[in-house]
Amino acid sequence: IDLMWKVPTDILGWDRRRAVSLNSQLVRNRRRIAFNCSVFISAVIKDHKLLDFKVSSIDILPEEDWAILEQEICTKVRKLAKHRLKATEKREVIEEFFRTQVRKKITAVTDIRPVPFLHITYLDDLENQQEENTEDIADEDASTEAQK
Repeated sequence: IDLMWKVPTDILGWDRRRAVSLNSQLVRNRRRIAFNCSVFISAVIKDHKLLDFKVSSIDILPEEDWAILEQEICTKVRKLAKHRLKATEKREVIEEFFRTQVRKKITAVTDIRPVPFLHITYLDDLENQQEENTEDIADEDASTEAQK
């Protein structure tokens, strides 16, 4: 019996046509790089009002410094958002507003241009969806009753 090649026993992934352990240093480095200078933005909006706003990052600044910068960003964005949300209904404009404000503040303090990842929850949409689902259920119930 000839030994053709060795295959590690672990959870494996493909990297450039070869099996690589997902716990390898190569994969660990890539995971770390994937989040370098990334900033995660989360907002909750209802009736053109910003109900909640959070900003987080893994490695832009040390934790203590990041906490201070995060507070400054949130304060500034909340203040500016009052006017911006009333001025437009276009979601693309609202989303770009959040990305731009966060990016500008971080760049001004750190000289790093972060890559923003944004998630916005529009509670108006959720309420409308619930109303539609309730109406659909009521229609189904009425249809079932009529069949009896």
